[in-house]
Amino acid sequence: MNINELRINNLISHRGLICTVEIINGELDEIYFLGEDFYHWDKPENLEGVPLTEEVLLKFGFDDLGDYGFGIGEFHIRMHSNELYFPISNRKIYIIKVHQLQNLYFALTGKELTSTKANYNTKIPMKPKDYCQCDFPLIRNGEYCGICGKDLEPPKK
Repeated sequence: MNINELRINNLISHRGLICTVEIINGELDEIYFLGEDFYHWDKPENLEGVPLTEEVLLKFGFDDLGDYGFGIGEFHIRMHSNELYFPISNRKIYIIKVHQLQNLYFALTGKELTSTKANYNTKIPMKPKDYCQCDFPLIRNGEYCGICGKDLEPPKK
């Protein structure tokens, strides 16, 4: 993933977990993101886009318009052969990842596209209680890291 593809509040995937972009540090080429019960810094090349599906569109509040695609207010995207695209003039701009949809929606409407029904991450302030041996700051109830599977060790000083 390229750092210039991302905006604050974009949904991304880190090691299979859906996360929300919180801070973009272009100088260090790092992204700070929030997961369901953790937060982390990482390089953009270690992140992936969340695939855009019909189910995701419905969770964002889009209406299924049948043969006309999906819409939310005046914003509409179409589907052809199971591929979603935004029609512009005589072209089709294909949208395959959630962050692409979020960015396009913001560029055209000036509003953030947020999920109304999804069980995506909530933004709550968190501080690390434990650190994994892989230096992943964790807030977990278990005895092992949900990322690498190793046992937890006490917080570093």
